[in-house]
Amino acid sequence: MAGVDPIAVATQIYTGLQMIVARESDLPRAPVIITVGKMSGGVRENIIPEEMTMAGTIRTLDSEMQKDVHEKIKRTATKIAESMGATAEVTIDIKTPVTYNDPDLYRKWCRPSKKPTGQENTVRPNG
Repeated sequence: MAGVDPIAVATQIYTGLQMIVARESDLPRAPVIITVGKMSGGVRENIIPEEMTMAGTIRTLDSEMQKDVHEKIKRTATKIAESMGATAEVTIDIKTPVTYNDPDLYRKWCRPSKKPTGQENTVRPNG
């Protein structure tokens, strides 16, 4: 009986995670970044490992988008693994809350200032 190669499974999951960003996200409304920064498994170069681990970061600017992306990541990883005869366990630790800059507060604190030449130097938000 043929074995399941977790390296092949992990690479397919990686590609699937990138497709969440590229094809399943409303980036103009709420940007999202999924980064897999670490993949590890195995003990020797000539032995197929029993398991692989992947670790990375997820960045969003909207809490609803964050919840949606977390569900898509779980679904993508588990379904890809299942389709290849493997299983995937997804753990997402929310370490930092979504960053939100209140536009009114931003305008209050970023008032125009004067350059040494006496010309106005206005700070304008992007967008």
